[in-house]
Amino acid sequence: GVRSVLAFETRAKLRTDMGVSTGGRGAAQLQRAAWQMFPAIGLVAVQLLFFGMPAGAWVRGVILGLLTALLAMGMALVYRANRVINFAQADRGFVPTSLALGLIVFSGLPYLFGFGVGLAAAIALGVIVELAFVRRFAKASRLVLTVATIGITQLLAVLALLVPQMWDQSAASQRIPPPVDWKLTIGTFILSANDLIALIVAPLAMVAVAVFLGTTRLGTAIRGSAERSERALMLGIPVAWLSTLVWAIAAALSFLALFLRAGILGIPLGTALSLSTLVLALAALVIGRLRHLPTVATTAVALGVLEYGVAWNASSPLLVTPIIGAAVLVALLLQRRQYGRADRDEAAAWRLADEVRALQPWVAQLPLVRLLRWGTATLIVVGLVLIPLMLRTDQIIKATAVAVFAVIGLSLVVLSGWAGQISLGQMAFVAIGAAVSGKATITWSVDMSLALVLGGIAGALA
Repeated sequence: GVRSVLAFETRAKLRTDMGVSTGGRGAAQLQRAAWQMFPAIGLVAVQLLFFGMPAGAWVRGVILGLLTALLAMGMALVYRANRVINFAQADRGFVPTSLALGLIVFSGLPYLFGFGVGLAAAIALGVIVELAFVRRFAKASRLVLTVATIGITQLLAVLALLVPQMWDQSAASQRIPPPVDWKLTIGTFILSANDLIALIVAPLAMVAVAVFLGTTRLGTAIRGSAERSERALMLGIPVAWLSTLVWAIAAALSFLALFLRAGILGIPLGTALSLSTLVLALAALVIGRLRHLPTVATTAVALGVLEYGVAWNASSPLLVTPIIGAAVLVALLLQRRQYGRADRDEAAAWRLADEVRALQPWVAQLPLVRLLRWGTATLIVVGLVLIPLMLRTDQIIKATAVAVFAVIGLSLVVLSGWAGQISLGQMAFVAIGAAVSGKATITWSVDMSLALVLGGIAGALA
């Protein structure tokens, strides 16, 4: 009976996040649906007004947007289950996609066989990652687990490098040939059977996930444990194994996205997926408030269309990212601000450290503490004097790079460790300071010490 109460409460609260109305019909329901669709409509309007393209290219943009939506939905599922942003979402499908591509392209096996093996490998990889890494950081700060997903990305990139060697093949860009010979010409644009398959499979996969979460008892348990994991544990619900299931589903969605993409654009074996695709998925996730799956999916499709339109019209590929970034920023600023207890709880889960306090006077006077304090400063001064005298020029350049990244690390200590804020754009401030300092020294012949000050001011203003 208590489990039924939990299921009823979570169903009533969470079906709203799935886009299913639980109350009466009418103006409130229409208003909710309109707000959920507003970001996607706005992004598509920007594309139509400023970055027009032929009908065939627009269809291709919708298809690529659907594949981005698969990645974004997988990230949303993981966030709902573990309250963590999974930066390894794309690469979890990259390794099984490389395996499937090798079976189809290099071994000449049937399309469906390679697809089936890749899907099974993706699910198994999702389970392994959850059991080996996620559970070990279950009680840690969400920031720690987020950094762990970045490490997982690097590990999976190494595995992807090894996959082509099973066929003694180099890591070259490959496309999966379509299983049937079908083409559609829209104007001057030619769509292949792989485009048609993606246009059918991607929406069906997202609908299947929505139906699973919204109508099945297992889906209700997943949503309930995501909202109130501690209460679900008290009721005997296996929260840990439900988390494993979520990671397996997210891995399957990632594989579908990359496998279908490999048939359309090809996947460069041995390298991580383009950062822009992951950024688009993350942007859709944030615009959807990390939990509204319909908003996440529709926004991802709209971002895919806008990106393809910008790339179609832009004179330089370097213009694509800033234009997309500006559109995403405007969409975030126009959102209604609704913060509740759940948001405060999530913010608390991202705290990494307690308040930094000064040492007690009697502790600061201990001989060992004084030795470490003054000894460390002495070692730094001695190192600054001896390194230029003892090392070669190439070694001095490497040592300088180490010192630079140490300073960058200190900036993150101040920002995340002390202020409790998280920034994924810290290297952008580094780049701005470096560009201004370089311009000052090379073009304006400014002294290095003054150029450093100018670079610091530029970074602070940014």
